[in-house]
Amino acid sequence: MTLQDERLKMKSRHSLLKIAAVAVCILVFLWIGRRWFMGHGNHKTDQQAGPISRSPKLLGGAVEALKQSSSNSESSAGRPTTSGGVEAWNETQAGQQPLRVPLRPGLMIVTAVATPDGDYESIKRIISVTDSEVRLTISSEIPSEERIDSHSQEFVKVVKHFSAVRTVRREDLRTARTYRQMFLADDPETFPGSTAIGTSAEVLHSLKQGIQTTLGYEMPDLGGPALDSWPLDRVEAHPVPFVVLVNNQRVELPAVHAQFAGISMDGNGKPLPMNYFLFLDDSENPIALKWELGKVIGRLQVINISFPTGSFSGQAGDSGGGRGDENGGSSGGIAIGNGQFPSSAAPGPGPAGVAPNPPAAADSPEIKRSLEDSGRAEVYGIYFDFRSAEIRPESEPVLKAIADLLMNHRSWKIRVEGHTDNIGGDVFNQDLSERRAAAVKEALVSSYHITASRITTAGYGASRPKESNDTLEGRARNRRVELIRQ
Repeated sequence: MTLQDERLKMKSRHSLLKIAAVAVCILVFLWIGRRWFMGHGNHKTDQQAGPISRSPKLLGGAVEALKQSSSNSESSAGRPTTSGGVEAWNETQAGQQPLRVPLRPGLMIVTAVATPDGDYESIKRIISVTDSEVRLTISSEIPSEERIDSHSQEFVKVVKHFSAVRTVRREDLRTARTYRQMFLADDPETFPGSTAIGTSAEVLHSLKQGIQTTLGYEMPDLGGPALDSWPLDRVEAHPVPFVVLVNNQRVELPAVHAQFAGISMDGNGKPLPMNYFLFLDDSENPIALKWELGKVIGRLQVINISFPTGSFSGQAGDSGGGRGDENGGSSGGIAIGNGQFPSSAAPGPGPAGVAPNPPAAADSPEIKRSLEDSGRAEVYGIYFDFRSAEIRPESEPVLKAIADLLMNHRSWKIRVEGHTDNIGGDVFNQDLSERRAAAVKEALVSSYHITASRITTAGYGASRPKESNDTLEGRARNRRVELIRQ
């Protein structure tokens, strides 16, 4: 190769490099321009969309569901009335009243806390309501040390059972600005100036008027006082839907979405992530349906609500009466879990002297209707210990409803099916679902004297989900018992 050829070759390389450099510069310029344009456009969209578009994804998908339901609401003719004595909420239907969750004896509120080991549940039950006070019990499962599970042969959290009684004054339900959501073993029964399972009518009213209010809240993990007050603002100017099971039906409740203003996790002023509350939009009973204050403090979500729909006289379980069996006699007692109670009163959680569980709520007609219409009924009022087939005492009203149904329809035979969520593995969940179905049969046979040959059992683990297992509410609906008429 001559010297002239070499020089031409070098010039060609330099030209190619220049062309490549220009091309890179053009691409970078276009990329920066596109990013700027998209960011500017999104910023304008946020400003136009209002508070809901700026809200974090904090309702287990409910905010996104709200956007979708809002776009479809104008063409919707309204949701039909559900069974169980309640109506599904539809904000756009003229004249329709929101679903009411009455503050009355027998009201049961089941909440869940998500952990890597599964969802721990606590159950709050109203036991008496008077003109001056409301009395309730709480039964909770608290994760403790680890041990090897006898079925899965894996390390699991040992669950300790906790129960307590709380009395809330009617005056505080109207005006209190402190929400004591924590229940401790050495707590007094009454905390004047505070509520226990939600906020007060006054706080809810301020939020609905768009007025910043204050809320006292227990935050023992912040390193400061265990109880402090913070400014509380409403986020959206209208109710947001909260999906939950009410008397065995999946419904949407109207909720007021609020969040603390200016709260931080530490002295550096860092904002607290996932800071929000959802209160039931009902001044008579503004239950805390969901709240979350970061990973350190925790998260709570209501997954199931049930209540009697008949008349009441102010105290749960005051109707008395024995429990019949298939031969017309009285069952000598009811054994659920580790407890043995006289047949006239199967108590719920709490110290001795607490009123017993009320008669079965709306579950009996709903179960009967479903079995008659489709031959299948989903049952959500049977509660089990965490990762266990031990039936919790709060399940007694629904078990009695099923037993009454079988005694009133003596030709019926049923199959009890157990279903779980997907936490814990397929093998464990399959075994757990089979054991839970068998436990329901055992309770019906031993406690209510239903003939064993009328009941068969089956377990399906997590193989037949009703909803996604990615949310607390989805997993709650997947953990169920189903009855099939044969």
